[in-house]
Amino acid sequence: MLQVRPIECSFRKIPNYPEEGFKDGRFSGSFHWDIKEFSDKKWVVLGYLEVDWPSIIREENLTQEDIVTGCLKFLNIVPERKKRAKKDPRPKYGLLESYKADFKVKNGKAFIIAQLKTSDQANSHFWGEGQNWNGGKILRKRGRPPKIKVENNDE
Repeated sequence: MLQVRPIECSFRKIPNYPEEGFKDGRFSGSFHWDIKEFSDKKWVVLGYLEVDWPSIIREENLTQEDIVTGCLKFLNIVPERKKRAKKDPRPKYGLLESYKADFKVKNGKAFIIAQLKTSDQANSHFWGEGQNWNGGKILRKRGRPPKIKVENNDE
């Protein structure tokens, strides 16, 4: 398989109308059962990737799949560790993997509509949170059960 270099790209900022501000994407509200470990270790985020993919296809002769792979390599780059930091740094968006992608050109601007798998259930760069489904398991209650009061009717 051909090694793909990281391709510089970024998320297009999108608004969330009840709230003010812009973020890089949003968590999907759908259940994606074709993803192994969905809602346990993987969640789906939706976003627009800003990358000039027509020129990359022309100049470097890469496939659309290679462009998405290169873009995700760029987004998964771990930042340098800060001086005296205790924890190892993590990727900004969690560990992103390719799920589905549509390549579009609108008003002369090329972009990718991407559905990506991430390892983070919640991330401050995306609107919402990942779906939480416990697999239909009934979670047992922990701790001591509450005392039941019994009334005596001795008449």
